[in-house]
Amino acid sequence: MVFGQSSHMGLSMGPSFPVGDFSKTGDYKTNGYAQTGFDLSFDANYIPTWYFGVGGELLFSSNYPNSDTMLYDLLAELYDLGVRPPQNGVPDFSIENWSYVNIMVGPTLALPAGKIQFNLKTYLGISIIMAPTQTIAIEYETETIAGYSSPQSVAFCYSIGSDIIYKLSGNYSIKLGAEYFHTKTDYDVEIAYDDDRKLPVISREVKINSIHTTIGLAYLF
Repeated sequence: MVFGQSSHMGLSMGPSFPVGDFSKTGDYKTNGYAQTGFDLSFDANYIPTWYFGVGGELLFSSNYPNSDTMLYDLLAELYDLGVRPPQNGVPDFSIENWSYVNIMVGPTLALPAGKIQFNLKTYLGISIIMAPTQTIAIEYETETIAGYSSPQSVAFCYSIGSDIIYKLSGNYSIKLGAEYFHTKTDYDVEIAYDDDRKLPVISREVKINSIHTTIGLAYLF
């Protein structure tokens, strides 16, 4: 049986793979230290004419940072600012995950081939970015150096990707997806002595590049 192209809405999940500077280590100011994470996506498209339509996606993604390497590089930055950690003892350091929520829309090209439909899509939108919350405390005999950052930002984002929809009975289908995603964030990390003497801020600017792969169910209409 030959099927035409269909509009759809679906819910999918899968791994998120950081690439480029987002996955690199070695430069505290520009690298993301991100590791493989998790995606949850709700998407839909409307194909009013043959082949061409418009789609949208709401995607939540989270990536785990490499905390040990990030601490090492942060201490290197502090060393350049004249901070010398005590020879005995380990700084108290904690960090949470990278998280971001993307709201995007854009054109979709739908190519039917029997029970399979290929969707090619380019989306633009905004990303609500929650960079990893970081806390650090370095204790000396007479004083403590401590810092905290919990940055959030909103930035332009885009993605380029494709879906493969396999049509089951009725209006339901299995959907496989993959997309390349880009946005960026910048923020300052402030660290100070316990007597309120502040060190120069450390500015971070990180490009968030990742490949999202998902599997899920879609409803065709």
